Amino acid sequence: ESAATLANQLQFGSLPLNFDVQSEQQISPTLGTDSLQWGLIAGLIGFVLIVIYLLWQYRALGLISIGSLVIAGILSYLTISLLSWAMGYRLSLAGVAGLIVAIGVTCDSFIVYFERIRDEVRDGRP
Repeated sequence: ESAATLANQLQFGSLPLNFDVQSEQQISPTLGTDSLQWGLIAGLIGFVLIVIYLLWQYRALGLISIGSLVIAGILSYLTISLLSWAMGYRLSLAGVAGLIVAIGVTCDSFIVYFERIRDEVRDGRP
């Protein structure tokens, strides 16, 4: 009996609980594909909103930052394609989220930098 108790504690922790499977369910693999597609669509919508904001707020400097974001996006796509071809890398939903966060961080750094330039020009510094 003590061996069974010890085995339960090692398997489920020190709480006096037993976990029994109540139900089991199979999901289709398309659920992950759908989530990935919706993640890509959300990223595209976010990118379009960022482009609109940068053009509205910064005009010419916005064009420079958009060009930089497009180049970074192309380089990221080429890197992922190369990894997929060479090592069988597959992009997951977490990977898509990471790419979206990377684009957001890059945009944020542009906005902070451009605001600093705007403050310097407003104060009359060259």
